[in-house]
Amino acid sequence: MDIRPATVGDCDRIAFIHQSTLLQDWDSLVFAGWCRDGCYRIKVLEEHGEVVGYYVLRVIYPEAEIIALAVEKPFRRKGYGTELLKHMQALAEKEDQQVLFLEVSEHNVAALALYERAGFVPRGVRKRYYTDGSDAIMMEKQLGH
Repeated sequence: MDIRPATVGDCDRIAFIHQSTLLQDWDSLVFAGWCRDGCYRIKVLEEHGEVVGYYVLRVIYPEAEIIALAVEKPFRRKGYGTELLKHMQALAEKEDQQVLFLEVSEHNVAALALYERAGFVPRGVRKRYYTDGSDAIMMEKQLGH
């Protein structure tokens, strides 16, 4: 397992993983734009040279927003999501961010459990936020420096 910075060449694969796992319909052009934008940190997780997961972190001091974190379905339940989240948190702390925050679907039980285990706490709800009508649970974690 290796976590490295994403390149524009990774964006088709990232978009495929994203569209097969999360509710937003973002294509490779969205991810390519973020690769070029200095506010975003995009990392990919490789297993045997194949991209199987990624995260997108938006950094706007003093907060960092988790835009997306996903692992391809056949590679779930192997701790990859936890590793990506730890990597993301370490990066945010290194860049002197004070808070990590995110939104997650109320129906994404696995993601909610992942974030709760990592110390994130609910801070609100966005009603009918996602295209399927589900609510978004807003969560945050204070970072220690």
